Amino acid sequence: HIRGNVLEVGCGAGLVAHAVLRLPGVTRLTAIDPSPQAISATRTRCGEDERLQCVRTDLDNMTAQEAAAELLETLMLARPGTDS
Repeated sequence: HIRGNVLEVGCGAGLVAHAVLRLPGVTRLTAIDPSPQAISATRTRCGEDERLQCVRTDLDNMTAQEAAAELLETLMLARPGTDS
């Protein structure tokens, strides 16, 4: 079960983001992509969902600390048996 905070690397046309936001229990989705067209397409497909944060970047442009924090938070909140 996917729940809590989700990090999508390479959001493309927003198909996965749209599907993830339809899942119960997803509290935040951070979608990153280096392409401004992909960010725009994802925002358009997902509408005004307040849980969505689109970031125009790629993993090379994130500091190691930022990437690790996003990944750790995502993994901790998606673990089976957790209430977050």
